[in-house]
Amino acid sequence: MKDRKRDLIALGAETLAETLLKLAERSEEAARAVECLTAAPEEHVLRIKKELARLDWSDYEDSPRDSWSYVEELEQLLRDLENHVTDPFEGLDLVATFYETDRKTLGYCDAPDDYVIELFRLEAQAVFEDYATRCPDKEKVAELILRLCRVDRYGVRDALIDFAEDWLPESMIDTMIAKLQKWADGEKDEHQKYHLLTLVQSLALQIDDLQLYERTRLASFGYTDGKAKAAACIDIARVYLVKGDVRTAAAWLRKIPEGETSMVGELERLWIEVSRKLGDETKLAEVLYRKFQSHRTLEALQELLDVVGQGEREKLVTNEVALILENPHFWCSDVAFLRSTGQVDALEFYTIDRAKELEHANYEYLLSLAEFLEREERLLASTVIYRGLLTSILRCGRTKSYSYGVGYLKKLDELSVSITDWKHIRHHTGFVDELFRDHGRKRTFWSKYDTKRLPLHLK
Repeated sequence: MKDRKRDLIALGAETLAETLLKLAERSEEAARAVECLTAAPEEHVLRIKKELARLDWSDYEDSPRDSWSYVEELEQLLRDLENHVTDPFEGLDLVATFYETDRKTLGYCDAPDDYVIELFRLEAQAVFEDYATRCPDKEKVAELILRLCRVDRYGVRDALIDFAEDWLPESMIDTMIAKLQKWADGEKDEHQKYHLLTLVQSLALQIDDLQLYERTRLASFGYTDGKAKAAACIDIARVYLVKGDVRTAAAWLRKIPEGETSMVGELERLWIEVSRKLGDETKLAEVLYRKFQSHRTLEALQELLDVVGQGEREKLVTNEVALILENPHFWCSDVAFLRSTGQVDALEFYTIDRAKELEHANYEYLLSLAEFLEREERLLASTVIYRGLLTSILRCGRTKSYSYGVGYLKKLDELSVSITDWKHIRHHTGFVDELFRDHGRKRTFWSKYDTKRLPLHLK
C-alpha cells in the first residue's frame, strides 16, 4: 500500500482529479466522496439537511427498498455528520433531526431490527454525546433531550436520558425532573404516563435521589389492591442494594409475601446478596434451601452446604430423594439429581414406577439414562426406558427411525435373558405380543428385524 500511495502521488494532482471525476460519473459512492472532499462546511450542513429530509419512507410502504443498502446509507449519514459538522449547536440539531426520523426509519425498514436500532442507541447516541459535551449551552442540551425522549415510540431515544449526568449539571437535571413530572401529572394516557415516570426514575438514580426513585417507581403501575407489587419492591430493593443501603433493601424485600411466584429467580438472588451482606445466615440458609428445592442441582446443594455445613449433606439428600419419589411425574431434573448424588437404587425405583410417562420425555436424555442404568446392572429399569423409546418410534410411524427401533428391540431381547424379577412390569414375551398386535402391519419395521427372533406363535 505504501508503494501504491507513492506511485499515485507521483501522478500529480491533475491526473488524480480527472480520474476521480470520471469515477464520480459512474459511481454514486465516488461522487459522494468527491463532494465531501470539495464542499465547504456550510455546504456539508446543507447536504446533510437534505439527506435527512429525504429519509421519508412513505413511497416505500408497500415495497420497501433494499434494507442493507438503507442501513449503510444511515451509517454514512451519521459519519458525515460527525466528520463535517464542527459546530456543536448545529450538530445537536442535526442529530436530533436524525432521531426524529425513527418513525419512518424503523417503521418501514425491513432490515433486522437490531441493526437499525443499534444505529440509534449506540452510534447516534455517541455522536449526540460528542456535541452535548462540547456544547456550552447546557439548557439547550437538556431541552433537546426532553424533546426527543418525551415521545419514544420505538424505544431508541431513552438512552439519551440515561446518560444525562455525563453532559449536564445536577441543577439542570432537577429542572428536567420537574418538567417530566408535570407532564406525567397531566397525562391521561396511562402508558405514556408510565413512560414519562420511567424517565424520571432514570434521572433520580443519576443524582442519587433514592426516595424520588422509590415514589416514582410505585407510581408506575407499582400497586395492586393497595399493596406494592412484587416487581416494584424488587426494583426498589435492587436500587438500594446497588447504592449500599442493604437494610432498606431488605425492608423492601420483606414487603413481598411468602409464596410470591413472579420474578422468583431475581428475588432469590437479591435475598442471597442481602443476607450475605447483613451476615444473616438463618435467612441465607432459608433462601438457599428454597432455591435448592426449586432447582435440585449439585451446585445449588453445595451452595447450601457451604452455609449449613457439610455434615448436613446426607440428611438433605435423603429428604430430597423422598420428595422426588413422592412426585408421580417423571422429571429429567429429578433424574439428574439422583444420578449426580449417586442414588442409583432410588433412580431405579423412580424409573420403573414411572414407566408409562417415559414416551414423553427427551429422547437423547432417555437414551443416556438407559445406557447408564444398564452399566449399573439395573436391567429392568433400563428395559422400561428402551420400551418407551421403541413404542414412541412405532406410534409416531417415523420410518427413518425404524432402524433405531429395531436396535432397541434387539437390546430388549438381550436384556430379558438376564432379568429374573419383573416386578409389576410385563414380561418380555407379553410386551412383544402387544407390540406385534398394535404394530404388526408396519412391515417396514419388522422387515428390518430378524423374524427368527420372534416367538413361535408370532412367526
